Amino acid sequence: MRFARRCLVCTLLAAAHAYAQTPDQPVVTFLATDPAPDARLARNERFYVRFEVKSTAPVTVMINACTDGNPVFADMGSSAVTRLAAGDHTAVAHFFYWGAAPRRIDGIRLTVGAADNPGKGVDFTLPVNLTLTARDAVTPRVPAPWALEQQSRSAAPPKPDLAAAGNDGRNRMLMAGIVLLAAACAALYFLRLRLPRARNKNVS
Repeated sequence: MRFARRCLVCTLLAAAHAYAQTPDQPVVTFLATDPAPDARLARNERFYVRFEVKSTAPVTVMINACTDGNPVFADMGSSAVTRLAAGDHTAVAHFFYWGAAPRRIDGIRLTVGAADNPGKGVDFTLPVNLTLTARDAVTPRVPAPWALEQQSRSAAPPKPDLAAAGNDGRNRMLMAGIVLLAAACAALYFLRLRLPRARNKNVS
């Protein structure tokens, strides 16, 4: 009950904080976690966070697990920096732990920064009560459907940029045309230089 009340209070404070922000600042809403925010995680088991970001400019989002307000970096891994365009977007981030000793995590921090400056910006924290164990899972847990979708997106190769490829092709053709034109102009120039000499020889 205490943990639930704490989550409720922190959620209300976060909502009040978001309401008090200026329109130019990003707003983050935590939507779900997988597993639950008071779970025990096996070694290398991922903890997923689904969230919504509203921003008037492109942003980056970085996830960190925290203890007593301090990010934990030792023996921790996480998803890559999430890059979002301006607007309203839903995204997923995760972290995992491979350490040799159990560790307690009491907060998940999302840092929303400028597109060209990831890791620095506005912090949004979700209170949790996680225990990161040093034991491997006996039976791997199946993630939630939205977490599986994020896994498939991360594993899929990036889609080719057809517009960029088309522009590259046109640029190559343009450069080739310029080179050919320059070669033709050079040949014509030298030909014009040689013609008067040939005429002079014929006259003499």
